[in-house]
Amino acid sequence: MGWLSIEETTIPDNAVELIAEEEEDRRKMLETAMQQLPEEDRILLTLYYVDESSIEDLHSILGITKANVKIKLFRARKRLQELVMKTIVTVYN
Repeated sequence: MGWLSIEETTIPDNAVELIAEEEEDRRKMLETAMQQLPEEDRILLTLYYVDESSIEDLHSILGITKANVKIKLFRARKRLQELVMKTIVTVYN
């Protein structure tokens, strides 16, 4: 089968609703995983991603080196990823 032209592509009537439902599912999954993280990871990720604190800001707030901030962020993201993947496997299996 070859490529379809734009004219041949059909979009379901409820596409907007389906996308909104998928986004809501992802948000809930992320929220659930965040709640399962240790408090330090949750605070660190929230400060960095939600409050948009910089590495420099976190260095000052936490009183740790910038390198340690990066390490802690890496490890927190890794734990979050593992929790999200576990949730996906549980929900979709």
